[in-house]
Amino acid sequence: MNKQISNFSRRKFVGFGLASALAPSVVRGKSPNGKLNMGIIGSGGRGGANLNGVKAENIHTLCDINRKTLEAVQKRFKGAKTTTDWREVVSNPDIDAVVISTADHHHAPAAIAAMRAGKHVYCEKSSTTSFESAKKILNTVKQNNVRIMEGFMFKFHSQHQKVRELITNDKIQNTYSLIYF
Repeated sequence: MNKQISNFSRRKFVGFGLASALAPSVVRGKSPNGKLNMGIIGSGGRGGANLNGVKAENIHTLCDINRKTLEAVQKRFKGAKTTTDWREVVSNPDIDAVVISTADHHHAPAAIAAMRAGKHVYCEKSSTTSFESAKKILNTVKQNNVRIMEGFMFKFHSQHQKVRELITNDKIQNTYSLIYF
């Protein structure tokens, strides 16, 4: 395996991926320093890790339903506004892009609302729980000329690459599905 890829951390990938996904359509953020104004929906747990991937940008608004989480995270981003309602984040015209790290069933509604408001989205996996909402997400991307990136980086882990190699080289045959936790 390419050593450069194996040492590429999730944090670097999230930051690089979001920047790459947004670069074609966002030349400069709305903030005076040229950074993207980021809205973070889901600031604790997985959201805290994803927040590290975009901390070089301007963290405009932090959102979480847990007020203690908001207070703790705001200590790191003192200038950030806080809210417990994700709709305030997606409706704010000052925000360029959002990171969504909530429970799975909230991903699609928040992503679709953000993209309809012209925001780019990094969404933790899975971005949708149904084929219908996946089609809605795709249509929303096309209609609003925005970008979405789903946080599915496991395929870059060495153990997953090895399994793919074994299947591709017929070392494991008759594979119908793989379920892992």
